[in-house]
Amino acid sequence: PLCPLDLLEQIRSQIKALNALYILDGGDHSLRVPKKQLQAIGETQERIDQRILEAIAKFVSSTVQPILAGC
Repeated sequence: PLCPLDLLEQIRSQIKALNALYILDGGDHSLRVPKKQLQAIGETQERIDQRILEAIAKFVSSTVQPILAGC
């Protein structure tokens, strides 16, 4: 991992803003997974990108829905 996950969890617990963590095994800072790893797991970068976008959409939706419900 790019950051020890236990340290990251400690920091996340101190953040007052809503936050979520999506772990991309083997991903780099650009959210890219090496081609050999993709082949080994039978995956494509496009499908991984789609899952990342779904995780972002889920987080945004869960954050915005309560606000919109209060309007």
